[in-house]
Amino acid sequence: MSEQSNIAIVRELYAALSKGDTAHVAETLLGDRVRLNVSGSHHAHAREHKGKQNVASYFSSIQSLADGITIEPETVAASGDQVLAVIRVQRHSAGAPGRSLDIREAQAFTVTDGKITQITNYAGDQKAKDDFFA
Repeated sequence: MSEQSNIAIVRELYAALSKGDTAHVAETLLGDRVRLNVSGSHHAHAREHKGKQNVASYFSSIQSLADGITIEPETVAASGDQVLAVIRVQRHSAGAPGRSLDIREAQAFTVTDGKITQITNYAGDQKAKDDFFA
């Protein structure tokens, strides 16, 4: 697939996640043996998630834990089957002090034959992310 096609797949992932459509993510965008590496050490999701259903479950649980979270891709670029996205992750909560989040992350993807097969997450402020999801 072309670099532009691979970028479109990653952008489609973010669009589906912004609507809470993890079923579309699992059915259409993820390879069967996809691996997701989530950075961090102080929250339950910081580990490797393997397989389409486990990765989709991760996305669902993040959305339920962080109601109102937004993930906005700022830059998406590709070289062959490798795609890099710089994203802004935000959740602001006036009613729950300490439960706001505003960080940038880099996410590296491998797209193989039109499916996402690898995602590695690099938090720009790991402590803020760990504290938020702890």
